[in-house]
Amino acid sequence: MHPLISPAELLARLDAPDLVTLDATMALPGEDFDPAQRFRQAHIPGARAFDIELFSDPDATLPHMIPSQSRFGELARALGLSDASHIVFYDQGNAASAARAWWLAGLFGADRGQVLDGGLPAW
Repeated sequence: MHPLISPAELLARLDAPDLVTLDATMALPGEDFDPAQRFRQAHIPGARAFDIELFSDPDATLPHMIPSQSRFGELARALGLSDASHIVFYDQGNAASAARAWWLAGLFGADRGQVLDGGLPAW
C-alpha cells in the first residue's frame, strides 16, 4: 500500500466499512493552538481525533516518546482500530504530525495505513 492517498482516492473510499480516518493534528514547538478545538471546528466527515499526546509514553521525561504496546493497543481499540482497518491519517497543516502518527501505527503493526496527501487543506 502506498504511504500517501490523494483527496480524490479518500473521497471515493469515504463510506468503506474498513476505513478509519484520523486527524492527528498537534501543535509543534512555537505554535499556540488547541488541536482538539481545531478538530471541532473542521474535520473530514467521519474522522476521529488522534491525540499524539495520549499515544505517547506518559512516564517519559521527553515529549512524544513511543508508548508501550499495551497502551497503544488499548488506545487504538478505543478509536475503533483493528487489524482489518484501512487507516488514513491527516493533519491540518504541516503534515509532520500525520506522518508521525502513520509511522507510530506502522511500528505497532498497522500495515494498511496512509497519510492524506496535503492534509485537510487539500481536502
